Amino acid sequence: MAQSLVRALEVPAAANERFLIVADHLFGNDMALAAAKVNPDRDINKGNPDPEYRAKLAAKAFIWDGSKAAQVLGVTYRPKHETLEDMYKGLNRK
Repeated sequence: MAQSLVRALEVPAAANERFLIVADHLFGNDMALAAAKVNPDRDINKGNPDPEYRAKLAAKAFIWDGSKAAQVLGVTYRPKHETLEDMYKGLNRK
């Protein structure tokens, strides 16, 4: 996100434009899968990794399109599973 803000100030083509900084849809199931991967021994909802289940969720999702930010600002998005796993790892620090 910070990279996008800086690039919006640096890139002339970004002048007077609005951007959605979003790469993918996010479901509670995604969060549960990441939490279970980082914390396999905890008694938590493990999520549903079944591709069919995940495809059904995606089919019902409202999709925000962040491709304009990628094209104009040159930003790249991290895969959501990496971001979520890093978040849960950070929460586990003591």
